Formats: sequence, structure tokens, C-alpha cells
Amino acid sequence: MIRYRYHFVVTLGRFNDAVKWVNDLNAASVAAGLTAGKLWAPAFGTANSVVYEVEYADWTSFHKENDIFNGNADCMRILREGTSLNAAGQIPWDEALEEAPTLA
Repeated sequence: MIRYRYHFVVTLGRFNDAVKWVNDLNAASVAAGLTAGKLWAPAFGTANSVVYEVEYADWTSFHKENDIFNGNADCMRILREGTSLNAAGQIPWDEALEEAPTLA
């Protein structure tokens, strides 16, 4: 299992816009045959911090969907629109987590 996470801080007063952005991004992703993500709001920490998370079965699935997403004009347009939601002085960052293996 691979979990891709995109972390960012939403400008105060624009949280509902971020929810709409995720809904639009998911709609475009599903229309392109891709996996929809979920928006998470950490209970503690930086105000208006959010995490957009998408789960994939494995690295092959992650790379395949990432290539399709990056080549889809609608997905990329919506992704770029999300930059207007970033709080001033905050730089979004991402990570990918791999399910821990069972060792012998």
C-alpha cells in the first residue's frame, strides 16, 4: 500500500474553497479513470493545515496514475488553481508512505 499526501495551509477564510477544490480535483481524476483522494484536517498544529491523501495498491499503480494525471489538461488546470488557496508564506509539500514490510 502506498499513501501519497499533499500538505498545505489554506488561507484563513478559504477553507470551504479548499473543500470545493478537492471535490473538483477528485471529479476530474475519476473522469480520467484515476483514484479519488480524501481531504484531512489535522486536529492539532498549524491553523488551516490540510492534507490531501490518495491511496494506491503499489508503486506501479502510483506511477501509472501520476503519469496519467500529469498528462491530463483538466486535472492539471484544477491542480494549478489550488495554488491560490495557499496561505501567504506557506510552501506546500508532499510525501509518499510505503506500508512497512514484514521482515524475516
